[in-house]
Amino acid sequence: MTRPVLLLDVDGVLNPFPPFEARFEALSAARCHYDPTNAERLGTLLSKFEIVWCTGWEDKANEFIAAAHGLPELEVMKFDYSRPELQDLESWDGEEEQFSWKLSWIRRWLRERGEPAVAWLDDQVEDDAYRWAVERNRQGHPTLLVKTQETVGLTARHTHRLLQWAAGL
Repeated sequence: MTRPVLLLDVDGVLNPFPPFEARFEALSAARCHYDPTNAERLGTLLSKFEIVWCTGWEDKANEFIAAAHGLPELEVMKFDYSRPELQDLESWDGEEEQFSWKLSWIRRWLRERGEPAVAWLDDQVEDDAYRWAVERNRQGHPTLLVKTQETVGLTARHTHRLLQWAAGL
């Protein structure tokens, strides 16, 4: 069996938003803070997952974030902001249910790759994504959503949950 995909965000996952805990160090080349202990966590995840950057950082994630975390250059999901998916974002008035702005691109990306098993690690996972994950699982496409707290980021608990899920496939 092929390894499941792990869609990995940066902001709120590897780069927490202030106020963040003192364990985080600054990357001088980017406006980013990171937890050095995440390098070991990500190395373990890399042994079980095909990790793909799923972040607004796009290619800059490989340039600034990967090396600080001991990661090789990873595939990057591209967000074509000229595409119709953004019409939903542009028309959202903030009064209705929150939505996951990356979800349309993730759906297309997974379809283009034959609907692999996927875990999505992000701080911006909303109700629409949970409904989508339930439907994917019902259709036989293993899907796990792991939401981080934006001021804390990736933790040992998140890593354990991801590894446990991958082992059960």
